[in-house]
Amino acid sequence: MILKRLTTRRLQTLLVLTCTLSIALTTLGAEPATRPATPKAKADSDPASKLRGALPTGWSLQGSSPVGHTRLHPGRQWSHVPTGYLKLLSTLIHTRKGLQRAAPPIVVWLAHRQAEKAKWQANENQQGIEQKPTEYLGSGSGYHVYVHLPPGAAKLWPTAKLDIGKALGIWTSTTQPAETTEKRAVILITQIAGTVSYTVDGVDCGDITALKKALGLIPKDSHLSVQIETNVPAGQVAKVMAVARKLHLMRISITVVRTSRPPVKPEKRLPL
Repeated sequence: MILKRLTTRRLQTLLVLTCTLSIALTTLGAEPATRPATPKAKADSDPASKLRGALPTGWSLQGSSPVGHTRLHPGRQWSHVPTGYLKLLSTLIHTRKGLQRAAPPIVVWLAHRQAEKAKWQANENQQGIEQKPTEYLGSGSGYHVYVHLPPGAAKLWPTAKLDIGKALGIWTSTTQPAETTEKRAVILITQIAGTVSYTVDGVDCGDITALKKALGLIPKDSHLSVQIETNVPAGQVAKVMAVARKLHLMRISITVVRTSRPPVKPEKRLPL
């Protein structure tokens, strides 16, 4: 009787183990309900991957700055915008000093919005790469594209701008930067020694009345770019915006630029 009970228990234990093993094998062999996205789908939408595919033999790409996470100048003649850049490095060659790059790097800036043309003075906190001149190629792959092309790199890769533009979805008939046909007007508001002045497209307007007359000559569908130096009071900016609204100029963008000159301090005189 005891032997019969032991035999029965062993059979039950063996049956449980067999069922457990069968379930485990079925689970391991089953395919997941949803498959993860392939890396290629992400690479197809990545500007860096697109540029890498357009590089000539010997060239390489270096990711230098996260795109869109910082506000930088995409070249010395542009205002700062949320942007980042990539470096395209030329082929390595043997020299007396060892392996060196055949030409300076090409810098490709990718900005989330188009920068305004502006003059600014570099300071110690700004990177040297921001001081290089760039050309605006146009918009492609969801970014506004600017390119710094040194003469040495252009000689080594003559079709660089055209190839970069095509890789990012910018199709132009020549290698010249794409020109915009949008009507634009630029207002610069400055303050020197407590006196606020206005210029429209480089023409001095003097006071708010002259500014109103100048803005009245601008087509209503123009894009009005208002550039304000950091030391200008907010009340003066409000006056300009009020004038623009009365003239039905609705396409307005505002950019704060660094003060181009230090404020004039009153001269200290010794008591008589």
